[in-house]
Amino acid sequence: MIMSKKLVTSAQVESLRTMAIAKGVSREEFQVWLDKYAGLTLDRIKIEAIEAIAPPGAQLHTFRIRYQSNRNWQEAVNAGASDTSRENDIMKVGGLYPATGTTRIVEEYIVLLNYPSNDGSWVKAMVWARWAKLRNTVPREVFALGELYPKLQHNIQTHDSPVYVVATTGCSFEGRRHACSVWWSDPIRDAQLMAFPICRDKNCWYAFRM
Repeated sequence: MIMSKKLVTSAQVESLRTMAIAKGVSREEFQVWLDKYAGLTLDRIKIEAIEAIAPPGAQLHTFRIRYQSNRNWQEAVNAGASDTSRENDIMKVGGLYPATGTTRIVEEYIVLLNYPSNDGSWVKAMVWARWAKLRNTVPREVFALGELYPKLQHNIQTHDSPVYVVATTGCSFEGRRHACSVWWSDPIRDAQLMAFPICRDKNCWYAFRM
């Protein structure tokens, strides 16, 4: 299956209108559906399309997150990974991921990619994500995942410990490439700055934005 970015056509919209008329749906009833359910339906269509093209041998999970885009870096780390030490290097890279400067609440879907046979890599994950038209995540998105899903390993139905999720916008720290991550290791949840090459084992999940 090839991912396409072709736009929805007027003929497709007209087909939906025709179906609504055939089922006796009134203009008011159709508007209620648009307002309450159309967005969720379209989200589900996109999620299913992504899941259908998972790399061979890999697994995907999709989570909806919600976070404040201008949240202070340390506050965001503490919310998503409450056991992170103040001396952790991840506390030193906030300036490399500046907040947006707005108070906007962001709602979006995060796709997690995992290679359970220990054959994953940063490059391999990136190549697939580009092909699937997904975007890289920034650390604040992964921190939000930690805050909203404190028992993530149970959400993805794995008993492996630790489970860690890597934000896919890397950075340079002390002359080396790094990436930010959140680790779930019952009962501890902490954030870590990981040097390249990033994880290859089955406990690693790469985070992309849908």
